[in-house]
Amino acid sequence: MEIIDDIYSFAWMVFVPTQSPYQYQVQQQQQQSQQQINHHNYLHYNQSSSSSLAGSNSVWPLCIIALLLYIIYRRERLLSHYSSTIKEILHLSPPDLMFIEISFDNLHSIVKTFLAGGNGCSAVRGTSSDAEVASQTHIGTFCSQLGLDPVTLEQELLKSSLVSGQGGTVIVKTSCDKKFRFTGTFDSASRSFKGVVVDITQQELEIKRLKHSLTHDPLTGLQNRYQLTNKIQKFCSGVSDGAAVSALFFLDVDKFKLVNDTYGHESGDALLKNLSTRLQQYQCNDCMPIRLSGDEFLIVARNISSVESADSFIREYIQQLTATPYALGGNVNIQISISYGGVIFQKSDHECMDLIIKNADDKMYQMKRSRCESTTISYFVKDKQQLNPCCII
Repeated sequence: MEIIDDIYSFAWMVFVPTQSPYQYQVQQQQQQSQQQINHHNYLHYNQSSSSSLAGSNSVWPLCIIALLLYIIYRRERLLSHYSSTIKEILHLSPPDLMFIEISFDNLHSIVKTFLAGGNGCSAVRGTSSDAEVASQTHIGTFCSQLGLDPVTLEQELLKSSLVSGQGGTVIVKTSCDKKFRFTGTFDSASRSFKGVVVDITQQELEIKRLKHSLTHDPLTGLQNRYQLTNKIQKFCSGVSDGAAVSALFFLDVDKFKLVNDTYGHESGDALLKNLSTRLQQYQCNDCMPIRLSGDEFLIVARNISSVESADSFIREYIQQLTATPYALGGNVNIQISISYGGVIFQKSDHECMDLIIKNADDKMYQMKRSRCESTTISYFVKDKQQLNPCCII
């Protein structure tokens, strides 16, 4: 037995020289203990993971429910916002809006109002409230309250249905200078109309005001340089058969800068306003004053027969403008002089209106420099070298 232990110890020393059998056994026991500990930790981890997963699985339905509730809440808010917006649009005044059904039959000439907003529609319904209550009104009463003629209204609606096939939009002007837009369908067989009526009177006035502010100078009220070529071309197209030429005059107030420096810019603006008033006061049907910029003005005259007639016209016109002193306020009155230059052109020259204005400007500066009494008016001559660049304003 001892021999066997010696052989075992010798073999161990040969193959595992750093450890003894006893140390090996101890190491094996430690490894087994560590494996047991690891196995125990693994089981504990799996149990905790399973419990946390089970807890998270119970949270997911709550998250889904909360998400669905949020979606429903957002949807209700949007619907409420759209509903309030539509109500605000329907109850705007102006424009005055009505959903109506009109019957033009002689036996049943009635107007059914389904929804209205504003005073005009309330008057048609016969009530001052804005509640959505349907009402019936005789067509004669309805048209008289809106200033409409029943026969004219039916004819306009019928005309629109014949043009478009079913119906469309009709603008009807009343006797009291109001405008209504009828949009809907007209049945010629039953002589009935179903659609919407909007009072667009204020809208038309606002559009007219905006167009005027776009095309007119805010200080003087004269035409401005917006679409200048189109304005001049349209004005000059009204020449008579005997005269096919027009004239453009470039006017400049002499020493206007001195007025601003001496009396202030407010006095300079007052001078320009007074000058513009006289330009409109002495204008005729065949001339159109335009404020170009600052103290520079254009006078477009049509039905001009010659240089002499153009010179006679502008001299008389400027004499009326400068005949009396201008009041600037504060007991200040000044006498002004105006330099001018003119160009006579034909209808075919409209495409080069910027060159015509430039030539008239050059003629004006010629008069300003020399103060000559001779005419500074000439015919416009096309120069091919000048026509190379684009010359349309």
